[in-house]
Amino acid sequence: MLPSTSDAELMVKGGYDDNDEEENGDGYYDNDYYNWIMMMLLIIMVVMMIMMMMMMMMMMMMMMMMMMMMMMMMMMMMMMMIMVMMMMMMMIIIRRRMMMLMITMIMIMMMMMMMMMMMMMMMMMMMMMTMMMMNIEDEMMMIMMMMMR
Repeated sequence: MLPSTSDAELMVKGGYDDNDEEENGDGYYDNDYYNWIMMMLLIIMVVMMIMMMMMMMMMMMMMMMMMMMMMMMMMMMMMMMIMVMMMMMMMIIIRRRMMMLMITMIMIMMMMMMMMMMMMMMMMMMMMMTMMMMNIEDEMMMIMMMMMR
C-alpha cells in the first residue's frame, strides 16, 4: 500500500512527487533554488535594458542611412525582452518539472537572438562598405567628368 495520502490531496498535488518538500500543493515554490533562478532572470532583463540604452545611443550617433538597420535591431531587443518577461510569468505559474525545459528554451531563444544580432551587424558592415565604395566611385566619376570637360 502507498503511504496514507487521500485522493483529494493527490488531486490537488497532481500525482506523487519524488521530493515533495520543495513544493506546496498549489505548485508555487518556497525554496531558494527557484528564487535564485528568478534573480538570474531579473539580472538578464537588466542587462537587456542596458543593451537597449546602448542601442539608442548608437542610433543617435548613426547617420540617417543606418537608421533602418538600427531600428530593426531595436525591434529584436524588444522582442527578446518581451520573451524573457513571458518566460518569467510562465515560470511563476508552471511547476517544477517544467522548470529545466523553460530554462533551456530561454537559452535557445537567447542564442537565436544573438545570431540574428550578429547577422544584422554583418549586414550593416556590408552596407557601410558598399556605401563608402559608391561614394568613392561617384567622386571618381565626378573627377572624370571634370577632366573630360
